[in-house]
Amino acid sequence: MLDRRAAPYGLRGMRDDWSHFCRVQGMTGFWGRVWVLFNTPSLLGLWVYRYGRWAYSWNAPVVNRAARIGYQLLYLWGQHVCKVALDVNAEIGPEVWLAPTGVILVGHYCRVGRGSFLHGHNTLGLLSGDAGMPRLGDRVHVGPGALLLGPITLPDDTVIGPNSVVVRSIEKAGGYVGAPAKPYPGPAQALAPSWKRA
Repeated sequence: MLDRRAAPYGLRGMRDDWSHFCRVQGMTGFWGRVWVLFNTPSLLGLWVYRYGRWAYSWNAPVVNRAARIGYQLLYLWGQHVCKVALDVNAEIGPEVWLAPTGVILVGHYCRVGRGSFLHGHNTLGLLSGDAGMPRLGDRVHVGPGALLLGPITLPDDTVIGPNSVVVRSIEKAGGYVGAPAKPYPGPAQALAPSWKRA
């Protein structure tokens, strides 16, 4: 059974995700919110994860089994249609934004902190062993094409540049770029794509 406190789940988590995506993408009003709903497949992929967290938090055997079967089907749908695969055992915090384009894979027991941005074509984790998963702090930007692999930690407010590969823990917040990623000499925010909160 999953700890419900580790990450938002269920309808409340889905509603909060939708509002956050609308803020990030600068969409206001009824039609703006509808546009985000129908033009942002990554939001639907995140909703599959929130549903999975809810489904795996039940103790009642009958409800538990039916909810988990539904989640497994939705997870496969999310992988193929939304191009998003967020393992139900990962910890995806609130106010996390996923790019509407590009494949996003987050392995089991990874952590993505509050207010973080995954900008597409990102892989987090997916190495063997439960201890080999990245742990991201809050407000971390992971640039397009960036890979984070192994038992690494990233502090709050870190920015990983496009197509970078991170295989070692980062001790100090700032910008990092390259394969393997090294400190970026300029301002960290210069590495982040233009998506910003409205």
